Amino acid sequence: MLAHMQKVANKSRRRDFYAVASWIVFGMVCGLCTSHLIMTGLPQFTSSDEHMAPRSIMAVLEYRRNHDAKYDNLNVQQQQEPPTHLRSPTQTKKQQPPRPKHQLDDRLLSFNNTTNMTAALEEQLLKHPGQRTYTQECRSSFLFNNTWGKLKAQWADKDHVKRLIQDLNIPHLKIPKTLALFNKTVMENLTVHDLQSQIESLNATDYIIKPTHTSGAVAKVLNGSHYSCFKKCKEPADEMILPDALPTMLENMKYSMEHFFSNPRYEAFQKGRQTQYQYIPRQIIMEEHLNMDTLREWHWWVIDGHPLWVCRRCGLNGTYYSSRFQPLQMSLGHYPACGDPPAQPKTWNKMMEIVSRLSKHVTGIMRLDLYADDESVYFSEITFTTSSCDQELNPTRADALVYAVAHGTVSHELATAAFVERVVNDGVVELPQLATAGKEDQVAKTE
Repeated sequence: MLAHMQKVANKSRRRDFYAVASWIVFGMVCGLCTSHLIMTGLPQFTSSDEHMAPRSIMAVLEYRRNHDAKYDNLNVQQQQEPPTHLRSPTQTKKQQPPRPKHQLDDRLLSFNNTTNMTAALEEQLLKHPGQRTYTQECRSSFLFNNTWGKLKAQWADKDHVKRLIQDLNIPHLKIPKTLALFNKTVMENLTVHDLQSQIESLNATDYIIKPTHTSGAVAKVLNGSHYSCFKKCKEPADEMILPDALPTMLENMKYSMEHFFSNPRYEAFQKGRQTQYQYIPRQIIMEEHLNMDTLREWHWWVIDGHPLWVCRRCGLNGTYYSSRFQPLQMSLGHYPACGDPPAQPKTWNKMMEIVSRLSKHVTGIMRLDLYADDESVYFSEITFTTSSCDQELNPTRADALVYAVAHGTVSHELATAAFVERVVNDGVVELPQLATAGKEDQVAKTE
């Protein structure tokens, strides 16, 4: 019995010895491999490679210093390449610095290697699907971004933004007068009788009723008695006569105070989206109604103070124009263009001045909505997520151009009216035409 136990103990000791020895050998192999990697540098080359790798730690460090210094300034187009003997065969064939996150191809930076703007834009869209247009960036970076939404909220608030713009004292810009404002506490206790008393004290016969924190539930009263809710209302009505319409008016106002959209399914879909509206105090505003028989609605697309184009709205449809009032063959989603094109309004230069001055106070991409005729220009609102970014700009190169200008790939100086027309309408930008386009645009501005 004792002999058997001794035999088992010896076997166990031999097994432990072999296990320890195996771990020691494994550690030595790992150490040798690590030393080899440090001494030879990265990447490793086979004996058949023509280019030798550095054979000392100092050579590796020197290579890394050269490699890091190469990208200190991404704006320098001509970069110093590492020595030939430190490059792999793939690096020797084509050495390119890493590109910034929001940067298109180098061909869009200098136009030295191509004469086709559209081809460059579309190629980038194929290489990086869903990442190189304004609409896709809006969906991925803006819609659910609470930090971004907090910064934009004060400009999206339909009541507060009017006071901000009033303080800017922009010449020639008129702001619709606020007649009444109902906060959440007032709305919770508001009755039909209270609403009738408030309306009688307005001293106005034509006015608009809308929430300040969303884009729907817009109603109007004309001639002091004709009520109709015409945009995303819970209880849409062709036309009702006051005071019989007061219960419907109150129901729509209370519903829009608690909800962002009239359709519950659509509201559920939009939950958490367009975060700028989540940080706006919920209120209902009554403001003066403008005479839309002569006024036209103009939606200006502006990027950091630079007007890119404008859309003349006619209901849900719209016709696009460059900043020098030349038609652009583009659309938002499936909505077609308006009917007969209007004449250029006499207030066009006033609108251009207003857009340039106002948009300098708002960073990034925005849509500045104005009403204008041949005499007056009125402020409407500022929008940051047009159509909740559900609709894309067509053609795609127009959507990509917004992205390129927003991220500085196409500079404001380059994005003239003539340049935008050629990109959107023709899809081709020749180098001689760029120079001519810039000169023509400068002449137009001086005139």
